[in-house]
Amino acid sequence: MKRKLKKLAALALAGCMVLSVTAYAEEKTPDPAISEGKTLIVGLQGDPASFNPTAAPDDWGYYVAENMFSRLVKLNWKGETLPDLAESWEIAEDGLTVTFHLHEDAKWSDGEPVTAADVKWTFDKIVEDQAYLVSYLGSVESIEAADDYTVVFHMSAPDAALLSNISFLGAFILPQHVYEGQDWMTCEAATSAPVTSGPFMLEDYQQGVAVTLTANKEFYDGAPAYDKLVYQIIPDGNTAVQAYNNGELDVLGIMAPASQIGALESDPGNVVVHNANFGRYYYGFNVKSEALSDVKVREAITMAVDRQEIVDKAFGAAGQLAEGYYTPAVEWAYNADAQIPAFDQEKAVALLEEAGLTKDSDGNYLTLSIATFNLEPFTNIAQIMQANLAEIGVKLDINTMEAAAYMEISAEEDAYDLFAMGGQVGPDPSMFYHRIGTNGTMNFSHYSNGEVDAMFEEAAGMTDQGERGELYKKIQEICAEEYLIVPLSEDIGINVYKTYLTGLPYDTAVNTAAQTEMTRVMFTEEPQY
Repeated sequence: MKRKLKKLAALALAGCMVLSVTAYAEEKTPDPAISEGKTLIVGLQGDPASFNPTAAPDDWGYYVAENMFSRLVKLNWKGETLPDLAESWEIAEDGLTVTFHLHEDAKWSDGEPVTAADVKWTFDKIVEDQAYLVSYLGSVESIEAADDYTVVFHMSAPDAALLSNISFLGAFILPQHVYEGQDWMTCEAATSAPVTSGPFMLEDYQQGVAVTLTANKEFYDGAPAYDKLVYQIIPDGNTAVQAYNNGELDVLGIMAPASQIGALESDPGNVVVHNANFGRYYYGFNVKSEALSDVKVREAITMAVDRQEIVDKAFGAAGQLAEGYYTPAVEWAYNADAQIPAFDQEKAVALLEEAGLTKDSDGNYLTLSIATFNLEPFTNIAQIMQANLAEIGVKLDINTMEAAAYMEISAEEDAYDLFAMGGQVGPDPSMFYHRIGTNGTMNFSHYSNGEVDAMFEEAAGMTDQGERGELYKKIQEICAEEYLIVPLSEDIGINVYKTYLTGLPYDTAVNTAAQTEMTRVMFTEEPQY
């Protein structure tokens, strides 16, 4: 019995983390739709932007790239660093050199060996083209390919966050012999024919339909037991749940709308696991907007929006009210005293009037715009904010758009007043720089504060975690004073998959470090049903 992939329109979204799978064999009745050809089908909410996962952020492409490419090191779902292409590494006592030892049997999908030259070229290219990861490599002075399988990072200063930063987004190693001399965004390897080093290789891609991967039987960390891995692209969460319930998906992933979670949990054929991630959902203020230049106005809007209502209505079981300006999942860096002010619309109106605003003929103090993705929960967030703000005399126009258009206008200082966003701020707090740092790649607030930038830089060079934490806590105090962003909900990953699959990272019965690769779908032993 073979399942046909349905063609569905594709949308994109700035998202967070999902699934990782490692399975162990035992005697169970296999699902016939999977065991025939050993194909695992996973839901994915949008198309990859490209097959170059290092040049630019690519939220949906990340899930696919994790299974096709390798990094030096990788993360598990707890935020711990694990070996990947580098099987071991050591950090010099003074912190000024970090030496990685590569798997000597790693190969590219075209048969060429993966070497230290590829690693050096990739990181040099990131710096040369100012790619996503570059703001995290400021302490890297140079990278040396000491021999074919030894890479040395020479540091200008110790960097406590280096391993964490190169284990996440934008750090996939690319083949120098394929990319060199070409535009790494538009060449064939980036658009349609990637040369890869991970557990799977691209077999076929139909935009808006599916990405089909085939197993790399020579993968250095062990061949996957699944012959094929299919990411079926289903932009709408309700449609994805319907496909999952119809047996067209084995893993729903994180695509379940809040309203569907109860029904999924009550079905004995499903496993539904809630686990906290290092991401958050929030809205933010464009501080370059003339209407929002006064901090009192930003404070008033913060107090006028009912964040608990947003969590209840937009997230439901998938939400948890955010209390502070950084994720409490990184406990040592979290400032519990830097709190978001309580919902108080009467005080909000008083602040607007203190700022010198008066109502117009329509009874509005202000008319503002919010930019947001055209997907849940972002559309719900914007609609609740619109209703809340109307109650204090602030008209909010909602501009919904696809991810590509959203990212394009984010660079324009006059394109919006507020924005809705989500994404990772961990596992290392240095990643928070991207959201509020002067040159942060996701700094849609257009905020710039030399003191904040200096504290991020100083913290990155510290080796004492307690001292680093104090600086990050001071940064959160400034966030509380400046009203740049307003966290709404912690990112609670709700992962849904069929009970005939076991050994996933959320399966506490068999949860080990080796099983908890964050999004890589690696069954290195016979799949268990």
